[in-house]
Amino acid sequence: MKFIQTAIVLILSLTAAAITGSNNIPSVHALNQSGPSRWSPYGPEMNNMIISVYSDFSTMFNAFTTGQLDLTDWPIQTANMGPGGFCDNTANPDYFCTSQTSDYGIFQLDMNHHATFMGKSLTSARTVTPANIASSTIGPNAVCSTGHGQLNIILQNQETGNSLVKDPLNQVRAVQSPSGSPSATVSDSGGSNPNGVYKIPCILAGNYTITTTVYSGTVNTLIGSTQNDTITFRVNWNSPSNAFPTPASTEIGRALAHLLDKPAFVSSFFSGTASYDDIQAPPAQGLSIQGAPASQLPQSILNQDCAEHTWLSPCSPVSAYNFVADSIGGGSEWWTGSGAAAGATSGYSGVTDLRAACDDFVNAGFTITPSGNTCADVANASTGTVAPSSYPHLVPTGNVVMYIRTNAPRKAFGQIFADSINFLFGTPNNGGTVLYGTTPSPTYYTITQITNIIFGDGSNPNGWNIYTGGFTLSTTPDHLYSLYSTSFSGGICGGASEQFPNDYPFYCNPQYDTEAAAGEFANSLSSANAFFANAAVIAHQTVMTIPVYSLLDQFVGLNGWNYQQCTGTACSNTQSSLVNVLGHGFQIGFQTLLNMRPVPGYTPTKSIYTPGGGTAGLIRRGFSQGTDNLSPFQATTFWDFEIISQVYDSMLILNPLTGGANAQPIDWMTTGHSASFNPNEVSCIGTSCVTGTTTQVWHLRNDLTFQDGTQVTANDVAYTIIAYRDIPSANLGPNVANVASAIGLDCGTGQQCKTLQVKLQNQSPFYELNIGSLPIIPQHIWAPICGNPPNPASPCGSPTYDPMAAGIFIGSGPWECKNIITGAIGGSCTQSSSGIIEGQAIDVGGRALLTANPNYMRGPANLQGTSLQKLSWSDHNNDGVINVQDLASTAACYGLSVGQNNAICSSTDSSYWVNPVISPGSTVNINDLATVAFYYGHGTTTPFLPSQLTGIDPQIDPYQVDLTPQSGPVMYYEGGIPSSGQVTIKMLAVSGTPVASQFTGTLLTSTGTVIGTSTGTTGPSPSIVQFTFTGVVPATLYQFQLKFNGNTQPVYTIQIQT
Repeated sequence: MKFIQTAIVLILSLTAAAITGSNNIPSVHALNQSGPSRWSPYGPEMNNMIISVYSDFSTMFNAFTTGQLDLTDWPIQTANMGPGGFCDNTANPDYFCTSQTSDYGIFQLDMNHHATFMGKSLTSARTVTPANIASSTIGPNAVCSTGHGQLNIILQNQETGNSLVKDPLNQVRAVQSPSGSPSATVSDSGGSNPNGVYKIPCILAGNYTITTTVYSGTVNTLIGSTQNDTITFRVNWNSPSNAFPTPASTEIGRALAHLLDKPAFVSSFFSGTASYDDIQAPPAQGLSIQGAPASQLPQSILNQDCAEHTWLSPCSPVSAYNFVADSIGGGSEWWTGSGAAAGATSGYSGVTDLRAACDDFVNAGFTITPSGNTCADVANASTGTVAPSSYPHLVPTGNVVMYIRTNAPRKAFGQIFADSINFLFGTPNNGGTVLYGTTPSPTYYTITQITNIIFGDGSNPNGWNIYTGGFTLSTTPDHLYSLYSTSFSGGICGGASEQFPNDYPFYCNPQYDTEAAAGEFANSLSSANAFFANAAVIAHQTVMTIPVYSLLDQFVGLNGWNYQQCTGTACSNTQSSLVNVLGHGFQIGFQTLLNMRPVPGYTPTKSIYTPGGGTAGLIRRGFSQGTDNLSPFQATTFWDFEIISQVYDSMLILNPLTGGANAQPIDWMTTGHSASFNPNEVSCIGTSCVTGTTTQVWHLRNDLTFQDGTQVTANDVAYTIIAYRDIPSANLGPNVANVASAIGLDCGTGQQCKTLQVKLQNQSPFYELNIGSLPIIPQHIWAPICGNPPNPASPCGSPTYDPMAAGIFIGSGPWECKNIITGAIGGSCTQSSSGIIEGQAIDVGGRALLTANPNYMRGPANLQGTSLQKLSWSDHNNDGVINVQDLASTAACYGLSVGQNNAICSSTDSSYWVNPVISPGSTVNINDLATVAFYYGHGTTTPFLPSQLTGIDPQIDPYQVDLTPQSGPVMYYEGGIPSSGQVTIKMLAVSGTPVASQFTGTLLTSTGTVIGTSTGTTGPSPSIVQFTFTGVVPATLYQFQLKFNGNTQPVYTIQIQT
């Protein structure tokens, strides 16, 4: 499945262990998700992660059922639903099932629009005449005062025979030249009934540049004083394409679409866990066409297909290019046997739609044999269970090269298409018109087997005809631009040359490009959706793809990680662990992999379902397909980016429970960011200049480091952006295609280099996340490889370059890749099935081993002394940001000893600000004040208050332990620094008065050996409880466990590295 990062869905977070609830250990029974899951803005909680690769989806689920995995990567298959299935609490008490989520993904039949289809060309050359003023007339005097005039603009599209442009979404802009002011922007004067005439009202007389917001073309004209002039302005489609679809392309696409009864297939195969799609956008994105349900089409557009099939009356299609609802499964007719083996229980088209498909193929130029037969004769031959000795059919003029994926539903609908093509062209039952790759026998492929054939064919785009495709998408429909605009066709019909083009079907349609670009560069999300709706209709009418279905997902993981079941002392059901990401569930695993932590005291019904397989601190993640390329320049699949996302961080994350118009983007590597648009500023990319520029300013955090210890600077982010643009990045290129410049503003000698400025051509509601979601690479590592400036001819531009094998898989994210043999940061951290160290291509039986990054700026949450602990401590009032109140509180206590107070500092505050992990000593000193100042402006939830964030774990500070439900105080872990074989651990009551003897601390090694147990003692202040341990040795990882009031389970656990 191809992954599209048009907006960040690689989301981070985690907590340590807040403690509320009663004194009950969770009972052992499966729990299906109840209400939204929780998430936290920090992590990770676990120390290690193993990602294991399986041959296919069923094999991965089999590994889960045999206790080899904690977390799956794919929605539960239909066969595993219902009674006795994964979500049956009685049958599988150790499983946790998420609630159903409408997937931000879509599956479709892709057509290669560049390759010929059995000799029929699908594209034709496009020639463009420059925009011009076809006529100009001086009208009667205007009503304007002297020095002002009016202008009427008749807008025509010269690529459609100079027809009037009647577009209610388009606007015309007149800007005085060369001053840039005044200016006027107007819509069609006909309003909701556009007439193609745009009227510039009275404006200062002079020379004006005339442009449109949707179409391509610029002209200059004079507006005379007191005149009411009229010009005919001829524009073009706004597209770089050198080609457009032929009529044969559209007819062949329609013919193919008639071969699948989508509603019948989806209903039969998925039993309510998917919906069929008529447009290339999943229903979760909410894109509606003329009020129809999202992802479907109104009847008026469906009926357009009736015009080519006048023999059908009445004509009322049930879905796109689907006239009649059939219920035909594999094996039910003489030519459908392969479908039975492929699991196609329904979805074959009957006589009516087969006849329509034949009509469309004939319209594309194919003929019927024997001569004199009709498409009705061809279709009628499809009935029955006995194969005829001969029958009327279309004449094949070559082969159709098809690649069908192993995923069960794609395998099934792919086989329906293959069987139907073979039938229509006289080679039924795999007789040879369809080649499954290179063979006429049904063959099904994994993602790694087809990556270079389908996605990496920019230099050789003719190796396939149709493919059962699928995408993991973002929450908005801007993929209609980034996936199908000619700009991203790899130079085949426009845009920069690229081996892995985003528009891998090479759909090059200037009319479509115009609407998609207008959507991408609209001034609001609602305006963007209106243009994308137009683009989706054009895509339907010209058959860009054949959309098939989107899933209604449920995911499964081990119940031992599920905090929703918590009712006891050790955990609360408001805490984060497994996160059902909106529209992605566990498939986009980043948030869950950061938040995951085992439920304290949980004992599974079967021991094989113990979290981590019984290994403390371990997450076992399953991949149902392998990786192909882990370079951020060449990665394309969901599985590639799942690993990249763990190691490389981004400036923003998206609240995992939000999306679309309700999205909550959070400053992750940044303390803040802003954007402004100047309609008169000119920005250039090479020689291509545009008037209208967006300026973004990003402020990086002070505590960012790459995993090799190098500080992250604005120069690293600037280099990342320009490198992704100029190499370009196969997947991330569209995010940065419109970047004119990216520079650090404070990167001179002695400066911090923490402020980044990005200039982008035009404006877009997607720019914030396009830039904010990019995985940031270290310039000092990649510039020697990619060049500075980045060079597409460098190794970074090659699909064969392997950063894993090169040992440079180094980012600033929460997980790091250590060489399996040497432990060196950067890898390789992958192994083959036989345990041999490998590179970026992880095949069946292979695995990747990742380790929690101890220097991550937001974690690990379970490790003492991290930047997260210092930041959380600095945020004394827990409002998600270190602000003037925190700084003032520290300053008010400056110089006071533990427990002292003055007019503006309480004894509790002075005890709080003396933190042994921050600074030695017993007074609030300059180091304490400097630490708070260092984190000033930083936060965990900015720009939001915690209370504003949907679904956030209420424990914003992972070092706070709330014991009020057990009639105890609210304690705060500050810790202690080991010295001379001893460590004294400090905990402070920030609310209530602790009874020290009610607390018991235990110090253990990382393997669970007890070093000592200590009953709490009162410290220098009554609010402090201390625990002292001896026998501590250097360079050792310990674990401190806190118990309260005789409870058997720890109420808090943290690791201490000596």
